[in-house]
Amino acid sequence: MRNTDWRNSFWLRVAFAQTLVSLLLATLLFIGLYAGSSHFARHQLREEIATESMALAAEALGQGRSAIEQDIQLRLVHGGWYAMRDSQGGLLAGDARITPVPAGWHEQAMPFDGRSERERAEHGLLILSTMLTDGSHLFVGRDTHSIHELHELFSRLFGWTLLATLLLATLGGLLLGRIVQRRTQALRETTQAVGAGDLTRRVQRGTRRDEFDNIEANLNDMLDRVGHLMGRLREVSLDIAHDLRTPMSRLRQRLEAARATCADAEPMAITLDAAIADLDAQLATFAALLRIARIEDGSARGHFQRESLSALTQRIAEIYVPVADDSRRTIAIRIDAEVDVLGDRDLLTQLLVNLVENAIQHTPQSSHILVALSRADDGSPTLRIEDNGEGIPVEQRERVLLPRVRLDSSRGKGGSGLGLALVKAVADLHGAVLRLEDAQPGLRVSVRFVPA
Repeated sequence: MRNTDWRNSFWLRVAFAQTLVSLLLATLLFIGLYAGSSHFARHQLREEIATESMALAAEALGQGRSAIEQDIQLRLVHGGWYAMRDSQGGLLAGDARITPVPAGWHEQAMPFDGRSERERAEHGLLILSTMLTDGSHLFVGRDTHSIHELHELFSRLFGWTLLATLLLATLGGLLLGRIVQRRTQALRETTQAVGAGDLTRRVQRGTRRDEFDNIEANLNDMLDRVGHLMGRLREVSLDIAHDLRTPMSRLRQRLEAARATCADAEPMAITLDAAIADLDAQLATFAALLRIARIEDGSARGHFQRESLSALTQRIAEIYVPVADDSRRTIAIRIDAEVDVLGDRDLLTQLLVNLVENAIQHTPQSSHILVALSRADDGSPTLRIEDNGEGIPVEQRERVLLPRVRLDSSRGKGGSGLGLALVKAVADLHGAVLRLEDAQPGLRVSVRFVPA
């Protein structure tokens, strides 16, 4: 079974989503704080300006223009921006650099002389223009540099807070995702083992009684049920095979005894020989079914050991070279040395024998058969049996790997239809990949084993 690509991993998506949400929340929080603080600072500055404007206007109303003009000059010494102009715009008192504007709130560029553009950008002048009862205008202003400093402070804090949020949210997301991955790892390993044939594998349940524990409990209950059903199915299949094989064996013995007593009756002898041959074919079929059932049980995996696939393939190929010659076919051998696999020697021998016999039996005379063993680019031992016969149609290649499935072109050639099914069972037991491919012309059967 394939592993999950880390780019598609759920825990990585969890970490990314948590980081994104945390950054979004931090951004919204800072926007709210910045807008509120900026509004409050500007409101405070306006309150200060309005208070001074009201005080100066009241002073002008109560003590006259000369008193306010003197007060403005005194206030200029202590800082701030003040000016008073008559109805024609002429300067009566204060700073002449304040531009005359109508009554109301106004913002102007700070009238710096000889200052840099950066300093000009960092300072502004917020002015309240008030028209007095005699038609003159009173101007009171404040430097907005404090608001600009507040903006800069929030910008720096926003940058550092986003960085800290990014790091903490990513770390927290990875930690949370890792916990999820660790909990799902047990589920994945168990399903992989069950898919590979180990129906006794179960998930180790936790003690928290959370959602994962409930899923694990449900999965174990399901596997118990499946294991029970598979066991019953296997027992029934084996019982049927055993029960049928025993009476058929006895029948064969009786037919042999009858054959021996009627050696002179040629028609009866021919009939009995045909019946015995049919029984032999059926007994071979039952034996193959029992063997496939035992292989699919997976118990043989516990007896695996390192085997030389090179020596085994060489021996089987050399045994079948004269068999192929007798049937007017040729076998070519190309085997790399020192190719080992972890497996069962008897089952690997059965796999090789079935593949070579199929190639000989299901190809026309004068066909060429190749038995090859090599290593793939990743070091995987790869066995190939190729022929230049008729091959198998693409739409039938998956079907012929099932038990008791035979193509129409092979029905008159004997056999039980279990050869490739047995090969598939042995390959699956060894974790190998079995493929039927087009040899152009003919069929290529490749078995790619796991490196030992």
